[in-house]
Amino acid sequence: MTRLEARVLRTLHRQQMIRDNRSIAVGVSGGKDSSLLLYLMARLRMFLRTPISLAAVRVIDIYSPCYEAESLSLFKNWCATLEVPLHLVPLSNRETSSEKKSSISPCFRCAWRRREALFKYAHSINHKIIALGHTAFDLAVTALMNLTYHGALETMPAKLPFFQGELTVIRPLSMITEAEVYRAVKAIAMPPPPKACRDNIGQLRHEMENLLRNMLSANPNVIQNILKAATRWSPPELQN
Repeated sequence: MTRLEARVLRTLHRQQMIRDNRSIAVGVSGGKDSSLLLYLMARLRMFLRTPISLAAVRVIDIYSPCYEAESLSLFKNWCATLEVPLHLVPLSNRETSSEKKSSISPCFRCAWRRREALFKYAHSINHKIIALGHTAFDLAVTALMNLTYHGALETMPAKLPFFQGELTVIRPLSMITEAEVYRAVKAIAMPPPPKACRDNIGQLRHEMENLLRNMLSANPNVIQNILKAATRWSPPELQN
């Protein structure tokens, strides 16, 4: 077991992410974070105290600028080498004209529709745990965005139940840094990620990501400090 695998396994146990429900849907996009999460969860099956069932779930939208048939085919073959079934979930319909005219950013609308499709599909196949690939960097960026634009120092929890516990979202990479992800990805033969979405350029989140990277150059402990503050002052569910 590698050091990274041990740290993720420790997070799974300490946060009690896997208890009675042993069927886990890993939300994948083909990007580095979710692909690494899928790889690690597949590797950790042999080390978990109880056996689990894994399924990779990828929401696809053929009308999206992010869609690439070739990339999807390579990702499907890679899942087969991990012995994890890949479920492709097409978005049911295109955005309406009124949705497109909304003041809400296209990136947010796209993410919302994909998350809704993921939740519904995971529930339909009776996978009550949904694993997402958010890292410590992502959690710190979210905390900065909430502080800057909403005046609230809070972030995404490592574990969060939805619909009275019918579904639970877990983030096993929540204590893994961006640098660790890049090192791991270089050492693993992963399929190439899809091209960056052209609608995702210049958004607020990217500005916050650049700000956080600048802060990291001044203080390597900034992510740890941000998360310490966010979990201390956020609602109780963030303190699991």
